[in-house]
Amino acid sequence: MTTKLVVDTSSIMYYFRYYYFDRDNGNIIYDKLNGFLFSKVKSKEIMIIDKVYDELDDPEFDKIRKKIKPFVKGSIHLFSNVQTLIKKYYIKSNERFFGNDHTLINQHIRKCEDRDADLYLIACCLDFISNGHDAILVTEENEKDSNYRKLIKKIPTICKHENIKCQTLPHTIFELYKNDLEFVLKIK
Repeated sequence: MTTKLVVDTSSIMYYFRYYYFDRDNGNIIYDKLNGFLFSKVKSKEIMIIDKVYDELDDPEFDKIRKKIKPFVKGSIHLFSNVQTLIKKYYIKSNERFFGNDHTLINQHIRKCEDRDADLYLIACCLDFISNGHDAILVTEENEKDSNYRKLIKKIPTICKHENIKCQTLPHTIFELYKNDLEFVLKIK
């Protein structure tokens, strides 16, 4: 059984913005780690879905988008599963934050169906699990992130209810790949 990592936009953005490992040594370690992670994308162990790719639409990520584009997985086949997730994890009581304006509420739901990656990531994990794979959803969201003012519950909350492993990128790198990578921290 293989493990598939389904990566959220937040993890990709955080990695390239904040998890810079080798500032003082000319990017040697950082470049090697990038090469390692891109090899996992190429081998389809790390999955980037089209919705995530689309959310990375910022000049800052052009180089990354170009590199991962050939390996992006389509998600249109997950649409009915996403609709099921919307119905299951809809927070009706939060309609009040939209002034009970059904036009705004419907726009938000259409955004979840058409553009947002979150529910597609969850549906992708469920699809992998149903086909005999282990799946981990990699996101920087955590259970402490509030569902306040949200019409659909957050990724970690849904993952918990759907029995999908959900973890952050640093946890994934340091735990899942501990046999492939050696991390050394020296205190002088």
